[in-house]
Amino acid sequence: MAFFGSRKQTDKKASEALAARAFQTLGRVASAGEAEDVLRSILENVKDLFHCEAVSISVLETGVTAGEVSWRLDVVGGKNKGSKVTESDCKLMPALTLGNFILSSDAGTEDVQLKTTAMAFRDNAVLGCQSFKGRVSLHEDPTPDNDLGDGRLTALAIPLCYESHATLIAETIKMGVLTLYGVPLRSDIGTIQGVMGTLLAQMLAFSRQVYKDPLMNLRSENEIQNEVTRQANLYEFKKSRIAGGVVFGLVDSLTHYKKTIENETDVGAETASQFVNDVIRGVGQCINARSMLLPLSDGRTYRSGVSGRFGSSGFVCVLPTLQEDELVRFGRALQNDVKEYQFPGEKLLEEGGITLSVRVLSFQSKFDAETTWMQVRDEMSTMYREQSQARGTAKLRDFTATVAVYASKKWISFEAWKEHWKLRKAQEAKEKAKSAPKAVAESGRRPAGPPPGARPSRPGPRPSGQGGPRPTRRPSKAPPGARPPRGGPGPRGRPRGRPE
Repeated sequence: MAFFGSRKQTDKKASEALAARAFQTLGRVASAGEAEDVLRSILENVKDLFHCEAVSISVLETGVTAGEVSWRLDVVGGKNKGSKVTESDCKLMPALTLGNFILSSDAGTEDVQLKTTAMAFRDNAVLGCQSFKGRVSLHEDPTPDNDLGDGRLTALAIPLCYESHATLIAETIKMGVLTLYGVPLRSDIGTIQGVMGTLLAQMLAFSRQVYKDPLMNLRSENEIQNEVTRQANLYEFKKSRIAGGVVFGLVDSLTHYKKTIENETDVGAETASQFVNDVIRGVGQCINARSMLLPLSDGRTYRSGVSGRFGSSGFVCVLPTLQEDELVRFGRALQNDVKEYQFPGEKLLEEGGITLSVRVLSFQSKFDAETTWMQVRDEMSTMYREQSQARGTAKLRDFTATVAVYASKKWISFEAWKEHWKLRKAQEAKEKAKSAPKAVAESGRRPAGPPPGARPSRPGPRPSGQGGPRPTRRPSKAPPGARPPRGGPGPRGRPRGRPE
């Protein structure tokens, strides 16, 4: 309010009225509730607040494939809903630069709006573009001095970001962009734009954080525990006739990783902590991608994984319908994904890199949610303790990048599990072979196919195929002589054959 009070008396009332409406708008948005309601409230109230023609909200999309673009925005509401804004859109109309205007026959096209939204997210700045009578301008924090003539901006892009203190250091979290279309150009909305962008981003983040962790972009621990309970209820309902299991693990020794970067480089503790956050964020992207894209041996692609964060650097993936060997394959593939991922801090290390330790727990015959979650929690605590108590890099290698499977009521190594799996499959095949004759004997039916033993030979010469000699015809039982005519009386006195 001090900002608005410093203006001239003629503008003071209008500015105070705009500020009051902005605070009322934020209050209505904050009381909306769930994520979808918050989104809908932003679209309705912000359009009314700034008297613009349309509004859109773009939210950062995670799990973008490396090599394409480093980030991508998904338009989740308002104008152009369902479209994408990517880093490459910043290169549209290369002649259009900040603080300048160009003459263009494409004035008013979507390229100008896309470029404005993309650059606002990339540079974390409020940008406005205007297209009027063949001229196009692009400015940061636009004012009426930048007006080309009609007093309205084609697009005003406000970055949605806030400062997070949930991690090891305070960092700026980018949520997306709020874009206003056809908004009046005023000189007293600059500060309101910044405040609105910060508070709206926090509201969007809070409504989503109820279900997802903001850094790893996985479900919260409570949500993943509820998913295990749901699978246990389904397992009981189906009488143990479904497969599935849990794959969980730990990002190996992040504390040791941070200390190694600090000792081997001169980046400082704050930058090293940022590298740790990058690791957690990157591992979350690998888990999300693998949960939705797991090739199976029969040509199918598995897309039903539900993943969540556990503790500071742990994760849990609930994988319905997968067999035990497929669960192990998932864990091994996830380890390879993380190993191949290019983390920013890894290039500073002389040796070593980010790895995962993975545990595989298939749904047992007496599967229940409480016992399963207790096993996950106990084993995760053991993994944390082993890595924290390991002294020296050589000793730490014994507890990192490991795979263990719960079998025969204990945790066994991956190598031991392979032998266990072979014996188990051989025993199942043996039992299946034994049960087949027994099932036939109990049914009392003759098995399909010819009886055992040699097939009796057919009397007479056998046809040799098309064009070969025909078999000898059996003699007729009728006495020699002329064949009697057809058409004699039938069993009911009617003549047989056709009437003449």
